[in-house]
Amino acid sequence: PGLGEVTPDELILRQLLPMADEGLRRWEVAADVRDRYLGVIEGRAKTGRNGAVWQAAAVTDLQDRGLSRPEALA
Repeated sequence: PGLGEVTPDELILRQLLPMADEGLRRWEVAADVRDRYLGVIEGRAKTGRNGAVWQAAAVTDLQDRGLSRPEALA
């Protein structure tokens, strides 16, 4: 609302994270807990690096270091 067209990351950073923070605050979730979990989401939105992207890069890195694919996936 009021933002026009935005990317999913912009929506997360500008609208959804502040709403989530406010909701958690109303539920009296401790600030350090809110910051920890919402910080993970914020970082992913800023970098575009989610768990799947990280995992694929980690497997590729291990294979580049000489591990077989099954070893890298273990």
